[in-house]
Amino acid sequence: MALCPQSYYNDFNMKIYLSLSVVLSILLLPLCNSIVASAAAISVPPDSLIMGSPSTIYYYASDGNRYVFPSERTFGSWFSDYSQVTIVSDAELALLPLKGNITYRPGVRMIKIQTSNKVYAVEKGGKLKWIENEEMAKKLYGDDWNKKIDDVPDVFFVNYQETGTIKNSEDYQPSVSISTAETINDDKGLPKSTNAPKAVTTIGGSTAVSSLTVPHQSSGTPATHASPATPTQPEQSTSSPSSTTPAIPATPATPATPSSGGGSATPATPATPATPATPQLDLTPPVISNIQATSTQTTATITWITNESASSEVYYASNTLATATSTIKVTGANNVTSHTVSLAGLSSGKTYYYVVVSKDTAGNAATSSEQSFVTITPPVIPALPILLATQFYKLVYPGADFAAVYVTCPVQADAVAGIIYGKKSDTTINNGKLEGLLGVQAAFNCSNQTWFPGIQLWQINQLPLAADFNYQIVFFKPGTNYWPQSADHFPELGFSAGKIYTNDDMINEIYRIPSNSFSTLSSMDATPPVFEIQLSEITSNSAKINYTSNGALVGGNYIFYNTQPVGTNYQEQRFDVGDLYLDSTGIHYSETLTGLTASTTYHYRIWGSKQSSGLGGTVADFSPDNTFITLPQ
Repeated sequence: MALCPQSYYNDFNMKIYLSLSVVLSILLLPLCNSIVASAAAISVPPDSLIMGSPSTIYYYASDGNRYVFPSERTFGSWFSDYSQVTIVSDAELALLPLKGNITYRPGVRMIKIQTSNKVYAVEKGGKLKWIENEEMAKKLYGDDWNKKIDDVPDVFFVNYQETGTIKNSEDYQPSVSISTAETINDDKGLPKSTNAPKAVTTIGGSTAVSSLTVPHQSSGTPATHASPATPTQPEQSTSSPSSTTPAIPATPATPATPSSGGGSATPATPATPATPATPQLDLTPPVISNIQATSTQTTATITWITNESASSEVYYASNTLATATSTIKVTGANNVTSHTVSLAGLSSGKTYYYVVVSKDTAGNAATSSEQSFVTITPPVIPALPILLATQFYKLVYPGADFAAVYVTCPVQADAVAGIIYGKKSDTTINNGKLEGLLGVQAAFNCSNQTWFPGIQLWQINQLPLAADFNYQIVFFKPGTNYWPQSADHFPELGFSAGKIYTNDDMINEIYRIPSNSFSTLSSMDATPPVFEIQLSEITSNSAKINYTSNGALVGGNYIFYNTQPVGTNYQEQRFDVGDLYLDSTGIHYSETLTGLTASTTYHYRIWGSKQSSGLGGTVADFSPDNTFITLPQ
């Protein structure tokens, strides 16, 4: 047997398997180079992918040498198809010294050999680092890491060199490794060249090559007929092909037939090469459709569907993803076609931008276009006004025989306030001050704020039906006896004992609200309370409930709540409502429930009482059962 390729010995026609060809070619390289003193120019430029009549593909480098791809999967770790491969004649191929084998592109896939369970990450120049446990493999290549490993035949493992162990993510990063070898020149340490074909593979991508057709051959070089196909020892991969196109066997050559009459012989028919079996891998990502988002003040739910089972991931930010400095990843169920991902801890009234990602069991990932949603803006609840001495709110809810008067006095005002009132027919207004037959209602010290902060309720009872009244709020200096000096002390409740007095009777007065009026009803208000409720400031352990009613709740009001539906038997936990404020629209009540449990549904009802004094007692009622859910811890 000759020791050099066919270009040196024309009678050398034996074809051997690819793996053995590569190994023998490397072993015999020094001897062949002694025969070929220098490589003549060939019809393709350096930094090209080339192939002769055998199916082996080489990289023709700028150093004048050729480097062999020992397997289809090695080629597939760099390129996705054969579109850049040029066919050259065997004679031209023989002019190029064989320098060595090409190894896997760094960072794309992990490799191992069939005779060992050790899994390696590939670095530049065929250097390997051992990934010593499954946890580290997941950190580097994801939960489906075991689908990103290729078996390399032992005979080619000599092309690699083990250089260490990966103990943490700082020892190896696929994204860094893949960036070190954009071309084979980079991997082999050859001079950089703008003509070198760029690798197109990505981290963890499949090494299956999408086409077996070589589109062109070098200019002016006639194609040589094919030799019978030499099967290549297949590499094993942990990702399973969905189907395989069976191999077409080679057709043997037909020998020449001598002429029986002494004429010319029938020429031999060359052999037809075998077509190797082609694995058909699942390279198609899922199709994402029907993306929808629903939101509350602080949460959102993203849903979509895919045409095959896949994972559920959402990446979102408060800026467009192209400008966001970071994104938040939230995952849902795997291997489903109907996907739901819940987002929490959002800000109210804000726009969020997101994409959904679904990856099938073969590792093919699909990413949607950028979507957006806006969280709900909570209703604006006015804060308790901070009033100057000349600013206040007042509000009257008249009944049939009583009136409920709510007043906010200046916050932190060092003053005593009281109310004077009388029938319009018995009173006059003199220089903005109410005079005549008046009653005096109980007063309070603004600076003490002993009831509600800055707010006082006066309830005037025993009034006649369908009567018109004037009233005024008067502020006195602290410590003042707020009863008129020249009159007997009027009863705190009741009008019938009122007496006539004038402005001179009010001592130490510092300010009055302009005179206002109200009219009592002609009959009892039998309408039960009707509540308008708004929730705000829900946290993991508290919730604020704000509400108004269709009348003054002078008989009291409470919030009953529980983790079960709330009835009307007053057995549930109860909060006395402790905060209220006035504005031009009426009285607003609010209370914050505390000590709640995270991620829990609570039921609540509001109970309120509209008093009707001696004409029928109290009209009270519950609101319907309502619910809210506390946020996660």
